[in-house]
Formats: sequence, structure tokens, C-alpha cells
Amino acid sequence: MYSVYADMQSAGVIEVPLAAGGGFTPDVAQILERCQPSTKLIFLCSPNNPTGNLVAPSDLERLLRARRDRSMIVVDEAYIEFSDAQSAAGWLNRFDNLVVLRTLSKAYALAGARCGAIIAATPVIDLLAPMLPPYAFSAPTTATVLEALSDDGLATAATMIARTRIERERVSAALASLECIAHVWPSAANFILVRFADPDAAERHLAESGILVRTYDDKPALEDCARITIGEPAENDRLLAALAAVPEVVT
Repeated sequence: MYSVYADMQSAGVIEVPLAAGGGFTPDVAQILERCQPSTKLIFLCSPNNPTGNLVAPSDLERLLRARRDRSMIVVDEAYIEFSDAQSAAGWLNRFDNLVVLRTLSKAYALAGARCGAIIAATPVIDLLAPMLPPYAFSAPTTATVLEALSDDGLATAATMIARTRIERERVSAALASLECIAHVWPSAANFILVRFADPDAAERHLAESGILVRTYDDKPALEDCARITIGEPAENDRLLAALAAVPEVVT
């Protein structure tokens, strides 16, 4: 969506692909090489969607230092609650070109509330504040958000996050043992990226079981891959059973 919004404002977009062979780690050297004198914003997602990997602190620091006074480095942390990582927001006292984005849509299951936050240096917030529309949140949304951030709401979210992380590790290990799975990438989010040995057969068996996974036919680096979202244990068991029934690929 960042590129969509940029296009809407006739802003140029420079894409630096992530390579599967490198674990989808951002290539900082290539990012810096591709930057133009006019490059104003650099977006990173940590954990990234759909690959599930975190941006290494050393890579983020290198970008922040190299582009200081030239570019804002925007770190989207929509899925960070599912990881062991500390938020980059702790670096705001060191780098005034850092912007951190957070949301209640993922770990707090409030996608419908459309409530997120931007964390940045005071001058950045002062610049953005006049752009906010009046009455940005309805009263029901505000009440829902306050409930989610209450002590009880935070405790409930913590329980759900812990359960999701346990299930993520269990499902990852089970997927790695299946004949129909060619590769499973480690994930710090609430989903797992896999490569199917026979994507057509795998997707067919999943569909027959009433299970949808996100595929990426339009992304060359993600050919034959799918993002599998972690659900409740019973839902994950249905997924694994469906994939276990996929016939072995004959070569």
C-alpha cells in the first residue's frame, strides 16, 4: 500500500527486492546505492510480510546513520508483538530521522477499528498533526481501543500472543516434515512462509478442505510460495492434515 499511496501523489517509487537465498534480509548496500538525492522516505517492515523475518538492528542503524539529514527511515512494526524483538522506538533519542509505525490490527485483533500510531521525534509529529482529519476516530472505536489497552485487555492479548507463538513453532516443525513442503522459512510473525513442492496439488487439497492460503504468483521471488496464517490449534491441525494428504511429487 505504500507504493499505491505514493503513486496517488505522483511520488516516485524505488523497489529493492529481497532475495529468498539470503533469507529475505534487506540489502542495505543496495538500498543506499539505489537512493537518489531526492529520496525522502525509506520503508522497512519488521517483521516483514509475508516473509516473517526481522530487520537486523545493525542494518537499521547503518541506514539511519547513512541517510541522516537526507531520508526518514520508516519502520513498520505491525507484527512485532509476535517476536522477541524490541521496538525501534527505543532509538528515537538517538536518531531524529526514525519513524516507527504500530497498529492494533494484528496482535490485538482490531483490524476493523483502523487504529494505529506513528512514533517519531516531536518536529515530525508537529509536521504531521495538521494533516489529521477532524474526528478521526468514532466514539465506538475509541471505546473499543481503550478497552483493548486496559489491564484486562492487555492480559488477554498477551495470552493470545503467547498461544500463537507456541502454535507457530509447532506448525513450522510439522510443515518441515511434510513431503509437499520444499522449504519453511523461520518467522517472527503470526504467519509462516513456505514453498510447496507441487503448488497446484497443495492448493487443491487445501481448497477441498475449506482452507485458503495467500499465494504470490505475481512475485517472482515467491514463486510456488504461500503464506500460512497461524490459527487456533484445531484449525492448524486441519491445515496439516490437508497438506499431509497431498500426493508425493514424482520426478
